[in-house]
Amino acid sequence: MWTIQQREHLTHTRELEYKSGIDLSCNRLTGEIPTKIGNLSDIRSLNLSHNNLTGHILSIFSKLKQIESLDLSHNNLIGRIPTQLTGLNTLAVFDVSYNNLSGSIPSPKAQFETFDECNYVENPFLCRPPQHKNCSDLDSPPTAAPNTSNNEEESGLMD
Repeated sequence: MWTIQQREHLTHTRELEYKSGIDLSCNRLTGEIPTKIGNLSDIRSLNLSHNNLTGHILSIFSKLKQIESLDLSHNNLIGRIPTQLTGLNTLAVFDVSYNNLSGSIPSPKAQFETFDECNYVENPFLCRPPQHKNCSDLDSPPTAAPNTSNNEEESGLMD
């Protein structure tokens, strides 16, 4: 859960209106990212890394039209990366590594073309370039491992 103090800071968006960046990294924050963060339309940098945040990456981040740096790495976020984020033309830093994200990485356009594999590492169910995984590989069921038993009866082999 976000602590009472942290919630109060986020609910007073007027006070934050003139801030250029917010760094809440390494604060042991838990729970989902509050949707009120989408009200910080003039924010340029948001760092929520190295916490225990859960839930999805919010599509409301697409309202942060001035954002240059968004770091959500080292959390427990799940689901897909919202395609709406590709509309953030000022985004120069985007790190979602070390989460539990899945699905396709949004098509590279605008700033998303500049992000490489290190921005997405350790999300075992993400696919598409720059990841070296094909989305269809993740959708197909795992194949059974060949029987490697040395026991002749189990393997069906006989002398």
